[in-house]
Order: sequence, then C-alpha cells, then structure tokens
Amino acid sequence: MGRILLGGITLITLFISGCHPAGLTTRGTPTSTPTPPPRVTVWREPSLAAWDARLARCAAEGPILLAVHETLAIAPLSNPAWYLRWGEPPGQGIAFSLGTEQAHPALGPQTPTEPLELAQWRAVWLGKVRLWAELNPRWPSTPIYPIAPWPESALGQGLTTLVGPRWRHHPRAVLAPDPETALNILARTPGSVGWLPRGWFAWRAAQGDPRTQHVHMVDTPMWRAPVVLWHPTSENLSIAVQRWISCLQYGGE
Repeated sequence: MGRILLGGITLITLFISGCHPAGLTTRGTPTSTPTPPPRVTVWREPSLAAWDARLARCAAEGPILLAVHETLAIAPLSNPAWYLRWGEPPGQGIAFSLGTEQAHPALGPQTPTEPLELAQWRAVWLGKVRLWAELNPRWPSTPIYPIAPWPESALGQGLTTLVGPRWRHHPRAVLAPDPETALNILARTPGSVGWLPRGWFAWRAAQGDPRTQHVHMVDTPMWRAPVVLWHPTSENLSIAVQRWISCLQYGGE
C-alpha cells in the first residue's frame, strides 16, 4: 500500500517538475492559423495607369492581395470594390485623397510647339479653325486633327470644363478612348492635337516609349483635379487596408 502511494507521489512530482518518464506523452498547445491577407480589388480608368506601381508597392505594407483592373465606366460596378478616380468622388461611400493629376495639350508632328491661349484652345475644339495658321500666321498651314478623349472620362470632363460640351460634336475629331490610343494617333499624324495626363506622359517617356519623341506637351491651357481612392460603401476597414491607404497617402512616392 505504501509503495503504491509512493509511486503516485513520485508520478505527481515528475509532472510538476516537467519531467516525463519513458512512454508518457503530453498534448502540445495548438498553434493559431495566421490570418490570410485581405483581397483588395481596384478599378481605375486608363489615364491613371502610372499609379499602378504605387498601388502595388504599398500593397506590401498591409499586406494585402491586390488586383488592379481598367474600366471606362464611371458608375459603380456590380461587385463593390475600390475605385481610383481622377476628379471629385460621389457623395456616398468613403474617399481618400492621394494627390493630384493634370491634363495638358499634346501636339503631334508638324504642329506648333508653343503654349496655346485658352481662346485658341477653344477655337480648335469648337471647330472654328481648320488650319494652324488660322490661329497664328507664323504657324504652318497644317490641317488641325483633334484627338478627342472618352467623353465621360476625367480627361473628357476636364476638356468640357475648359471649352464647354460642344467639343463632343467636332466634325473632324477622332475618338481615342484611352491615352494609349491617343498617343498612337498623335505620334504618326501631322497636325494632330490631343489632351493627355502630364503624369501618364512622363511615365511613358521614362519607360523609353519612342512615341513620346514625336509628341510635344505644352504647359497651357491646363486642367488639374484630385486623384481619389473611393469605395461606394462606408465599410469597416481592416488594419491591413488602413496601412495600405496610409502608404498611398504618405509613403508611396
């Protein structure tokens, strides 16, 4: 009887001291499964393609799993997602300002490379002149070929702000739904004139895009608008998404 009691005391002592006799196993503490990074989808219009690198660079700060898509739509799509917008966001939802972007005239070959006055810019887009020499006798008698942006895009809205909505009905304008298409046409069309984002054009030039060697950007007239990250619902943001947005605002350069 005493041996049985002694054995029980000895076994209890071994458990207390953390020592395990041969053949005796203990169950370990279960490890928690790491929370996977949240998936974030961003839709943006083509004129903001230069922001993709910044979006991706800051995705590592969350971290988040990021997917970026292009769209010409300005209304919310069927699946709620983030939108990188150029211009004021709608009243509902939540929005974060990330900076500004500006649009400038882009001039093709055999087109004057001097800045344009606003009155000249309006005359071009309202179809009041057909030759560049009609705006200035020192300029060549090259026909004017306007390359029009997508009407509902930020570029289209900016052009409307400067010259009014009648530019959409210009009889000789060629529609370019995105800056890539506009740059293609501008680079090979003498007398052409377009309307491009300054940041996007600089991004293309920094990549060594040969088309930028045939297109000249002038300073005036100019249209500037904020770049905003917008979500159509006031959802609660995870810590990872908050870090991503903070990086975009303050550490994404």
